[in-house]
Amino acid sequence: MQNFSEFLFPPSGAPSARPLKPKKTPPEDRFPPRAEPVGTPKHQLYSTPLRKNSKYPLVYWGKGWFFFGMKNDHWAALTAKSRQPFPIQAKNTHPGYVLEEVGDCLVSLCPCSSHCWDRPKAWIPKGAELTPTGYVMDRDTYILVRSAVQVPRKGEWRGARFMGIFPPEKLSRGK
Repeated sequence: MQNFSEFLFPPSGAPSARPLKPKKTPPEDRFPPRAEPVGTPKHQLYSTPLRKNSKYPLVYWGKGWFFFGMKNDHWAALTAKSRQPFPIQAKNTHPGYVLEEVGDCLVSLCPCSSHCWDRPKAWIPKGAELTPTGYVMDRDTYILVRSAVQVPRKGEWRGARFMGIFPPEKLSRGK
């Protein structure tokens, strides 16, 4: 029988109880464009391709992400009636746009509409192509910036389907 210390720390030259497996490294082209710590949810997301109509948890959402299928009753619960510019019909949906990331805990989420309810206005123009999915916008989609809400990343938004990314810098702006 071995001493306990010999079991934990075998003498040099003696085979260890379990050989260590070499760590697998992902291919260089799978690393994210910006440096995120390995093992974080964002690193895991960036290392897999983003797909159209997929549902991603809020923890992954980033600046410029565009979604379909966000239920109006969720919008009504998050925004005050004074900031809710479009009529609420509980069974309908409106798209959503992530205007910015607020630290690591929140995202600034704006409802969208095909009607301009807001002044000054910002919109994704008809024919714009969202990356990386290649989805082409079939109409002007207005971002209702005044109705933006801060949503915690730990929450969940049922029904939100990712359609692509349109950078806020490329939004069309007008009066």
